[in-house]
Amino acid sequence: IGWYNEVVDENFKFPYKEDTLAVIFPQHDIEAIHDFELHPSHRPKVLVQTAGHVAGAAYYYQRKDVQPDPWGEETKIFGVSVHPKFGGWFALRGVLIFKDLQCPDLPKKAPDDIVPTHELRKELLERFNFRWQDWTYRDIILVEGKYSEHQKLYFETPPKDRPQLIQKLKRELK
Repeated sequence: IGWYNEVVDENFKFPYKEDTLAVIFPQHDIEAIHDFELHPSHRPKVLVQTAGHVAGAAYYYQRKDVQPDPWGEETKIFGVSVHPKFGGWFALRGVLIFKDLQCPDLPKKAPDDIVPTHELRKELLERFNFRWQDWTYRDIILVEGKYSEHQKLYFETPPKDRPQLIQKLKRELK
């Protein structure tokens, strides 16, 4: 990023540390899959929370992580990822698959298990599944950063109304 930022005008600079890695990919066969992409059968093309877990980025807490199961078979419980620095204040938006690059000796890193007790995991999953609108599941641990009030407003706004919100925020922030 530093190399790039050194040669572009101020309004094109990336707001990252100079030693942040960025790549362009002309020599590799890469498949980019966004979190919202579906197969024709409507099955997701990638389970990004599972991908984040196996990559060691964030722990994906699921019903199986709370034993004994306190909810019963009839209750649907969705899992949620928690990042060691940002708790639930982050998103996994997709994966890049380097189809022509193999790393047979790459060590596997387990994600940090930062919600270690049965009761806290139960609380996390209940907050996420039954009270996700109050944002509290995101603070299940102490976090280093959260979404701004503008970001929260954006995510609380139905997608069809977001273009108008963006225009309103642009006017207000000038």
